[in-house]
Amino acid sequence: MNKLIQKIASLLISLFFSFSVLSAQDFPESWVGHWKGNMQLTYTSGKTMSVNNELIIKFLEVDKDSLEHYQWTIIYGEGAEKQERAYELITVDAEKGLYKMDEKNTIILPFFYADNTLMCLFEVMGNYIISTYRQEGGFIYFENVSANNKNTETSGGEGDVPTVTSYPISNLQRAKLSRVK
Repeated sequence: MNKLIQKIASLLISLFFSFSVLSAQDFPESWVGHWKGNMQLTYTSGKTMSVNNELIIKFLEVDKDSLEHYQWTIIYGEGAEKQERAYELITVDAEKGLYKMDEKNTIILPFFYADNTLMCLFEVMGNYIISTYRQEGGFIYFENVSANNKNTETSGGEGDVPTVTSYPISNLQRAKLSRVK
């Protein structure tokens, strides 16, 4: 009986790891669809807001260089307040987790995909932004963390301790998106 339980446990563990590898290789195909939820915006001033947030991902094409292109449309707000950003996600090297996001306005950002998370760090208008998308439990979690590059704090730097410059967070944008189509 113990050997049977060990064989079943071994089989289940193998299936789990096979599924994990398969789902990691499935990006961005498994993310295709229409996702919707609310984004919470939290500022260090204490101000908070909630806005409608949508993400639409569609396969577009494989180009002449064999790179896959996906529509990546982000929608903020509703009605007169609605803002739509039609970007394009391009697979650079899926095995290495390398992608780029073309904002269709000469801005192209490098993204890295690992552990069901697509992420990027960039600077715009004096702010550092870490942008992440994570698929987990049937949801996509979207998050932007911002810090002003001029608002720094420095510590360390004595003896063998390196000097560390930190950037206090100025705001957080976070959304939990459910698949609707």
